[in-house]
Amino acid sequence: MFIPRQSVEGSPDRIPRAIDTAMRHLGAHAPVLVLDGSLRVRSVSPHAARVFGRDPAALIDRHPEAAGLVCAVAWAAFRARLGELADGPACLELELERPRDAGALRWRVSGWLEDGGERFLLCTVAQTDAATVPEERPAAEAQRLTSAATISAIGALDERSHLLDFALRASRDGLMYWDIREDKVWWSDRYAEILGMRPGEVRCRAEWLALLHPDERDGIIEERLECARAGRHFLQEYRMRHVDGHYVWVSVRGQTELDAEGDPVRQVALITDVSERRGLLEELRLANELAQLHLVNTPLIYIKHDDAFVIEEWSPRTEQVLGWRADEAVGRTVGQLGMLAPSRLQYVKARYARALADGEPVVSAIGPCYTKDGRLLSIEWHCRVLPDERGGFAKLLAFGLDRSEQVAAERALKRSEERLNLAMRATNDGIFDWNLETGRFWGSPRYAAILGFPAEEIELSIGEIRQRVHPEDATIVNDALLRHFTGGQPFTAEYRVRTRDGTYIWHYARGESVFDADGKAKRVVGVVTDVTQRKIWEHELAESERRFRDIADSTPVIIWLLSTRGECVYANRAFREFTGRPVGDELGLGWMACVAPQDRERITSTLHDAFEMREEFTAEWRHRHYSGEFRWVRSCGVPRFGDNGEFSGYIGTTEDIDAQRQAWSALETANQELMRSNAELEQFAYVASHDLQEPLRMVASFTQLLAKKYRGRMDAEADEYIHFAVDGAKRMQKLIQDLLTFSRVGRGELHFTTVDTNALVGEVVQTLKTAVAEAGAVVTCADLPTVRADESQLAMVFQNLIGNSLKYRAPDRPPQITISAAPGEDGIEFTVEDNGIGFEPRYADRIFVIFQRLHTRETYPGTGIGLSIVKKVIERLGGRIRAEGRPGEGARFVFVLPV
Repeated sequence: MFIPRQSVEGSPDRIPRAIDTAMRHLGAHAPVLVLDGSLRVRSVSPHAARVFGRDPAALIDRHPEAAGLVCAVAWAAFRARLGELADGPACLELELERPRDAGALRWRVSGWLEDGGERFLLCTVAQTDAATVPEERPAAEAQRLTSAATISAIGALDERSHLLDFALRASRDGLMYWDIREDKVWWSDRYAEILGMRPGEVRCRAEWLALLHPDERDGIIEERLECARAGRHFLQEYRMRHVDGHYVWVSVRGQTELDAEGDPVRQVALITDVSERRGLLEELRLANELAQLHLVNTPLIYIKHDDAFVIEEWSPRTEQVLGWRADEAVGRTVGQLGMLAPSRLQYVKARYARALADGEPVVSAIGPCYTKDGRLLSIEWHCRVLPDERGGFAKLLAFGLDRSEQVAAERALKRSEERLNLAMRATNDGIFDWNLETGRFWGSPRYAAILGFPAEEIELSIGEIRQRVHPEDATIVNDALLRHFTGGQPFTAEYRVRTRDGTYIWHYARGESVFDADGKAKRVVGVVTDVTQRKIWEHELAESERRFRDIADSTPVIIWLLSTRGECVYANRAFREFTGRPVGDELGLGWMACVAPQDRERITSTLHDAFEMREEFTAEWRHRHYSGEFRWVRSCGVPRFGDNGEFSGYIGTTEDIDAQRQAWSALETANQELMRSNAELEQFAYVASHDLQEPLRMVASFTQLLAKKYRGRMDAEADEYIHFAVDGAKRMQKLIQDLLTFSRVGRGELHFTTVDTNALVGEVVQTLKTAVAEAGAVVTCADLPTVRADESQLAMVFQNLIGNSLKYRAPDRPPQITISAAPGEDGIEFTVEDNGIGFEPRYADRIFVIFQRLHTRETYPGTGIGLSIVKKVIERLGGRIRAEGRPGEGARFVFVLPV
């Protein structure tokens, strides 16, 4: 807004007086301060002083920064933005921080005002948080009071018009002053700008009245007079004619002054252009009316409910379809009405919550719905979930269509179009309408976007559309149209189309024709889907399948694929070469013809169980070879699942194991024969050793009698011979006893009990206490666990191992024997370790072989059976044993017993 220069000509000091006037009329209601050309404070309203918390006198002739009104950074930003007032907006709005974290204030700064060689800025300030200053009024109220004060000031003095223009430079309002008695009208520049006029074009009441809309003119004048008589300001919205002929909506607020007799004297008003707001309100009103009209007339069911499924809106169509009146439904839940079964209601609630969490705007589904009279309908629902301010489920708009019955063809087509439009919004497909009579082709915004055009409706000729079809696909489109027009088949085609940037994408188009009374097609209406990505996936899938088949055909292993119904859908070259049949004979259930009849029922049951459980399977059966013989095969199958987790069948391999089965059968026969031979050998050893004991005892007894009676009576050579005979008999007795012990290990029945190995080892050491004492040995036993075993057999193991450590002790140090246990992979791992003479690691297996010795009998006497007995006992208990050692470093025996 511009303050006319002539209002202050010849009076250099008028600007300060105008400022004083502004402070008297504006400062009482709003925080205002004036800066001069050097940006020093020229004047401060009392209200502004309270906002800043400063003495007004302390602010005059000081920069706001120096006076402590803004911080240094904010003041620098303020000065930097003043340049925008030259050619930019009529005012600036910015937030400026105060010093020492005192918060920020919102500054509104007018454009530069010049007169008499001086420049001024009019500034209003307000708290960014009105609650921090209780006496601070909201900005809108301050503006209203400011406007009212300005209007009063103009009525008082001519010079105040200068001040009004000065103040209104900070706003976008226009000002009108009407001297009713003189019939003179004055407008501000902004007032004229709103109506597209030049200042001064309207000079009297008649000219102003001519601009008012005829339907509103009388009411405007009457309302202003009523407000004046009641002592109120008037606030009106009405239309005024723009210079180009259209009407502009304006909001006018002002005051009419009356004389003592109650006649109007003058009128002052502020005007604001509200055309845009009124336009938006009108559009909203029309949209609401259209929506209500649509809900009344549409065949769609419409229900609105809250997050607890309490119904808030119930359309007439819903009443017709479901039977409940609106007053019966509103305020009750869908569950209380019985529209949905409880399980279905829980599913729907979970589905809406998931859609809200995933950002899914529309949930579409066809589901069961009960009517008031108990009928079950199939309703196609399209539901919009509306979130609350926290992102939770707030409201739901549900649109449904009764799919239970089909009505007349016209209504069916109309419902189909409505469903199509709704579906297009949900699926993002494009819609097209081809007028066969005019040749014009219309596409929806989504159709335009698919072709690379701006997302708005487009209209092209059918020739332009045909030119965009890929030359190689033109025949596909023409043939599809020919079948549609002549054969009545729906129009469907997949083809490539050129987009705006010249690239080709794939379209999947489908449509139907509208025919006239003569059966001639008038229009083709349909939808298109961009299936480029699907085509890429199909190509990649085909390429992947080709690579798979190439790899599968190049391997010697039989590879096959089964469908979800157990039918063979692929058999590789190795399969065909094995059976010698064409691939077609193997597909479906044809491969079962080659399964041996006696195996078919078993294989069918195995496959059925695997398909039911979706588990891997392995099966063996006899399959007819191309030579005509049945050969044993082994098949391993693994279930296949798609990216979405859906079961898609089995993939597997088959191998010829006929030779393996024959070898296994021969091995089984050999093992059985070996077991029989071993049993006979053990029986023979037991019987032989048992029967040998009696004659051996006789030989030993008489030999000992000879030694006792004749030792010393014959020569030394005879005594030596008798000694050899006695010693041999004793060793023979020991050998036979050990053989009997060895044979008994495998013959007796095991009695498994819970064995405390700590107590068991203690008993064994007590049994060997004489040998332990003679050797000067120290036996250390860690805390041993409880195990399941045959106690007597396990005692034999520890007795032999401890005895072995005592026997093979080092001559230069006392024996140290350590017994411990720890959990292992297969059970409890026991260790018996000593510091004896040890052995070469290469003999670790040999020492467990019966009769095998690492030392001479003269050095270390014995039969060589003890460790063989230990190994046999451990194996009967289900465990295993190993030996570790090095010469001179001792031996370590480790055996594992299962848990």
